[in-house]
Amino acid sequence: MSIVQETQKPKKLYREVSANLSWQAVYLDKTINQYNQDASQNSYDGLNREEMTAFNLVNDRGEVVVTVPLDLTKKLFYRMRVALLVGSHCRERIWLVGWRKADGGMRVWVVDSKGKVKTYRNFREDSQWLYAPEFRSFEEV
Repeated sequence: MSIVQETQKPKKLYREVSANLSWQAVYLDKTINQYNQDASQNSYDGLNREEMTAFNLVNDRGEVVVTVPLDLTKKLFYRMRVALLVGSHCRERIWLVGWRKADGGMRVWVVDSKGKVKTYRNFREDSQWLYAPEFRSFEEV
């Protein structure tokens, strides 16, 4: 008599309910995608911000959802934020991307879990999603 042990895949605790987005860094002479064809990932931290002309968020069909125009006066920032919705066992992601200027000017694009885009002129500290991130040194104005 042999004993056969069945293995099961672990059950996912949360179901993903968000759009699937990645980024593109656009330069005059090339575009760098977040993911390469071999599935390796490029680093957001390592982008050359002085030569970048735009930063795009792209959906899984290859369509540009948001374009953030850039120049030397604008400092790019980008974050993905996640909420676990315990009652519904769902995971929701939003994307926060934009630019800041030394004179205080700012634009923030928020892509919600359904892929809808909203634009703001400032952060909102009382918001679940739109509060200011901790800026990295290369994002400081």
